[in-house]
Amino acid sequence: MRRHSLSTALLLFAFAPPALAADCFDRSLAVARYHYVNPGNIADNWQEIYQLTLSGGTVTKSTRLTKGAISSPRYDSSAPVYSPDGAHIAYVESDAGGANARLKLMEAMDADQDLQGDNPVVLDDTDVDITLVAWGPGDRLAYGKFDGNGDTQIASAILSAGGLGTITLHTSDADYPDSFAFVAADMLVYDADGQSLKHIDLTNNTITLLSGPTPRDRTPTASPNSAEIFHTRIVGSTLDLWKATLASGPSLTAQQSVLATSGMNEASVALSPDGLCLAYLAGDLSITYGPNSDLWIQDLETGAIQQITASRDLAAVAWKP
Repeated sequence: MRRHSLSTALLLFAFAPPALAADCFDRSLAVARYHYVNPGNIADNWQEIYQLTLSGGTVTKSTRLTKGAISSPRYDSSAPVYSPDGAHIAYVESDAGGANARLKLMEAMDADQDLQGDNPVVLDDTDVDITLVAWGPGDRLAYGKFDGNGDTQIASAILSAGGLGTITLHTSDADYPDSFAFVAADMLVYDADGQSLKHIDLTNNTITLLSGPTPRDRTPTASPNSAEIFHTRIVGSTLDLWKATLASGPSLTAQQSVLATSGMNEASVALSPDGLCLAYLAGDLSITYGPNSDLWIQDLETGAIQQITASRDLAAVAWKP
């Protein structure tokens, strides 16, 4: 692994619960958005990261933070996640076909207006896979990394002044963990091969099956400030939103449906760090080609739901604390 020095501006990572003042529809989020090199040709597309600022559910500012789709050679930027203080974004960058994936870090701003988040640095460029990234208490980053057999495992390391500390592989099986979320400083819930939800204690690598493979639960989201876990479930031919409470054991209790929309897939669910707001991507099942998802937000206190975008080109979403 190559290590890179971080500027003083990147040293001030401190985990603290965010304030509860902001309304769900007046916050900021990061999204991964598809760009098409040749309009009408869905085969040649690249993901870019944008920061969206909302007011009353309307996007009032969209800041482009990566530019791989307009670079030569082109590259993808995906799986954004904010630091607990909201000042930085960790993400995965990769070349054509997902080759040479690397875990990167940038400031969540573009002060010099070069279409790239400020002060980007590579954190790990060895055997990184294209999965989601989770940023937990104590500045622990969790992400996907290939083992010696070529299987993707959950890796984690503490981010500090010199970059990532010792990188640990926590799983050792063939269950592809493509999304995961911290429920405590040393505990994750994750999607095992799109079939089930599992819990892992990072201190001893103890894995507990929470649900599945029947029914098929996937893509969990959680917050260290909430006991609730939200996830998607395959019901018939659609992906619906569900929630449950993480109880001792660990186990899931009180599982219940949150949202099931006829003719729509709800996916890529993201719970805000304070546990008050839910973001998700929804796509029309009648469109059978290419990405077609838009951003929706639900206020978990009032139940209010609002569609935020109508571009049908989103791939991932993350809340800014």
